[in-house]
Amino acid sequence: ENAGTSITVTATLSGATDEAVTVALSTSGTATEGTDYTDGSGNLDDITISAGSTTGTVSFTPTDDSVYEGDEAAVIAIDTVSGGGASEDGTQSVTVTISENESAPTVTLAVSATSIAENSGSSLTLTATLSNVADENVTVSLSTSGAATEGTDYTDGSGNLDDITITAGSTTGTVSFTPTDDSVYEDDEAAVIAIDTVSGADATESGTQSVTVTITENESAPTVTLAVSATSIAENAGSSLTLTATLSGATDETVTVAL
Repeated sequence: ENAGTSITVTATLSGATDEAVTVALSTSGTATEGTDYTDGSGNLDDITISAGSTTGTVSFTPTDDSVYEGDEAAVIAIDTVSGGGASEDGTQSVTVTISENESAPTVTLAVSATSIAENSGSSLTLTATLSNVADENVTVSLSTSGAATEGTDYTDGSGNLDDITITAGSTTGTVSFTPTDDSVYEDDEAAVIAIDTVSGADATESGTQSVTVTITENESAPTVTLAVSATSIAENAGSSLTLTATLSGATDETVTVAL
């Protein structure tokens, strides 16, 4: 792709004619005419074989860009032949592979802050970044772990965290991280978000990528009060009183009150 040179596409007649022969070309393949290759100035021109000559040529010049596309094939075929009574000899086509000079992109993961209050009413932003632009979408699948539970303690604002899509031609994609405000005391909790898999454009994870977000608790740690259903009972009452331990607020784990 970055050769800085051209190759030559040649049309050859089996014998000279007394008039010019025009060889109209068609193109196909994964490489795109006018974008991935040109004749040096634009789309591939038709090939003209001058009267009295047996060959005509056109240049094939790859376009050097900064977009990762992988190796691409350009298929150039004869579409029609006109002039000099000439015709195509069977079906004629050539295939040129344009080899990619950019490295396949790698993905890194970052978060806009490492902590957020449960009742903040706002979100953080998780950003996946490509090392260089690709010509197709890259999907970054996420995995979650830690004391905080996805879908319960945090969401993307509407449900579980979605995968991150980096659209073709871009280097970044984002998803929101929104803590869930509830009335249950849970203490500060850590959410660990990591890249699970990467697909598209031959992209890969840059090493092992993960971020940790601490969701800070806004409820106070609960306190315990003790009460009894009566302050006296006859020895022969044949019944019981009830001792009740009461928390000032709910928690996410069992509380044991030793007496």
